[in-house]
Amino acid sequence: MERLLIARDSLGVKPPLPQVPKLYLASLGDAAQAFNTALAAKLRHADVSVAIDYDAKSMKSQMRAADRMKAEYVLVVGDTELEAKSAKLKRMADGQEIPVGLTLDGIISALNTDSAQS
Repeated sequence: MERLLIARDSLGVKPPLPQVPKLYLASLGDAAQAFNTALAAKLRHADVSVAIDYDAKSMKSQMRAADRMKAEYVLVVGDTELEAKSAKLKRMADGQEIPVGLTLDGIISALNTDSAQS
């Protein structure tokens, strides 16, 4: 391993930067966890960097995890959001919340539109 690091340094190759997720999916309840797990797979297939906690943790714990990972956005999904088929996308930099439909296209569109504006 040390030889690889020495060779990398001698070639002037910089180590890769840690990947920061664009979106963290926070879940409130079992139904939301199942929804977010499926949504994460679809978003990753659409080349969106997504992080999700597969353990049932408190909202506070999930928000701290998103902050530690430096996620750009958090989408909180619970039973109320699933019934309404809409949620709020929270921009972590300033706390602004953006209403978004709980569809793949709606979420990707909101991420792209907001990223272009900020």
